[in-house]
Formats: sequence, C-alpha cells, structure tokens
Amino acid sequence: MVSALAGCTTGSHRSKARMPNWESPEMASAPHAFSSPPPLITPAPAPAPPPVASAGSRPFAETWVSFNRWCQANGLGAPARIAPTPAPTYALTTSNGVFVLRSGSKTAYWDGLELRLGFAPQLIDGRLFVHSLDLQKTIQPLVGPVSMDLPGPKNRLDGGGPIIVIDPGHGGENAGTRSTFDNHYEKDFTLDWARRLEPLLARNGWQVLLTRGSRGAPAS
Repeated sequence: MVSALAGCTTGSHRSKARMPNWESPEMASAPHAFSSPPPLITPAPAPAPPPVASAGSRPFAETWVSFNRWCQANGLGAPARIAPTPAPTYALTTSNGVFVLRSGSKTAYWDGLELRLGFAPQLIDGRLFVHSLDLQKTIQPLVGPVSMDLPGPKNRLDGGGPIIVIDPGHGGENAGTRSTFDNHYEKDFTLDWARRLEPLLARNGWQVLLTRGSRGAPAS
C-alpha cells in the first residue's frame, strides 16, 4: 500500500532567504519607495442661482402677502382693526366700499354682502397675511377703480348710465338642482345673487335689468 502526503515541507527544504535587517546602516540609508497619493479631484462648480426678479418686475410673487403692505403698494389706506377677539377682524375702507375680513375665516364682507375667499387669512407676528390669489381674484377687482367708459347712446336708456342685463339662471318650472343643505332650489340662489348684485351696480351708475324679478316671474 502506498501513502501520499500533500502539504508544506519543513526541515532541510525551508527557505534559506534571510529577512532584511531594518536596523542595519545600509537599510537606514537606502531610499524608500512610496506610492504616490491619488490625484485630487476638484469638485465641479455649483450652478449659479437664478436671477432674483426685482420688486418692480414681479410684485408680491410670494404666496402669502402682508395685507398692510399690499394696501400701501396699491395706494389704499391702512386696514383698521375693528375687532381684536376672538378672531382679529380688519376693515379696508375704499372709495368703492368697505371690505371686511378676519383671520382664520374664509368668510368676508363687501359693503355688507357676504362672500367667500379661497384661503382663510392668517395672523403672523401680529400682522394679517392674505393669500395672493384672493388679493388678485377677489379683493383687487372690488376695491380697484371701476371703469365706466362704455360707449354710446345706443347702450343707454333715457340718457342714463350703461345698461347691464342680469339673467338669474333657471326659474319657473326649471327649478334646477335641490340643495342638500337647506332644500332650496338652484333658481332661488341665482335670483338671490342677482338681487344682491343689482344695487351694487346701480350705485356705480349702471342701469340694471333683470330677466326675472321673483321666483319664476319676469322682472317688471
């Protein structure tokens, strides 16, 4: 029987190579080779920020705007704080009417007429801030100057002001959809809004005609 062994050999077959003597004068004076450090990577420069528009090119581009600052920029008087509690309430008096709004509430009033804002105004550091969309879409059209420069005798009755016709939708047998809130029909709400709008326009020189003056009845 033959046996075979595999592995490292020892004894006389050991390597006779001597380990270097690092403390010898020869090794101390010999130059040592060191690997060179990796090259430094210079980071790419950060992109320049976009230019900031000046105040005159994009006024009030922020979402929430100080109501006092907005009034000042539009040549209006400062809003008066008329009720400090429970929710601070402010009134802005203009040549067109009085606009009343309060912090934390979407309900506002224009000359006593209730309307709704898209966002409830916020009180920040004791100052009232209004959403820019409400300023642009709701408040500005009401408090801004009203253009009455409409032409022509053919659009006037008896030399009066310009004519506007309000057609409250539905009426008569066409009642529209019933409200799930108070069971009133669409025709009731459209007529209510037309009646509220009529005196506002009349005070500004318009001759207002309604296509119906009551629930389903034609206007006189």
